[in-house]
Amino acid sequence: MPGSILVRNAAVATFNDRFKLLKDSSVYVEDGRFVKVGRPEEVRPLAVHPDIDIDGRDKLVMPGLVNTHVHLAQSLLRSAVPDDVTLLEWLTKWVWPLQGSFEEEDGLVSAQLTLLEMVKTGTTAFVATSINGRYGPQGIARSGH
Repeated sequence: MPGSILVRNAAVATFNDRFKLLKDSSVYVEDGRFVKVGRPEEVRPLAVHPDIDIDGRDKLVMPGLVNTHVHLAQSLLRSAVPDDVTLLEWLTKWVWPLQGSFEEEDGLVSAQLTLLEMVKTGTTAFVATSINGRYGPQGIARSGH
């Protein structure tokens, strides 16, 4: 992980009590901790030689998203199950039989795909649901490597 990151000229979603959006602002991070968020002239003196210097023009800096309900093993089922059936039919005729044929490596690949998608879209924390011991926990744990 880089020691310091400076993001310049960005819009910053503060999510404070007023949800204030700071326009044309800068963010400086050192060793994974926010040091300063504010106007460029306030932040730049602290960030003399950042390891990473990002021009945030036309970009938004915001807190990471939290996915509170994800099925890591179901990413591999996309396009293999219909989306125009009832939930019970979808589960009993499609999802459960397909997931029932998964092996440990399938759980690993599905978890990796899901984690990659979450990272690419700004998700920084998640709660996995319906983890099956035969293919789930080991695949999830191995995906972090």
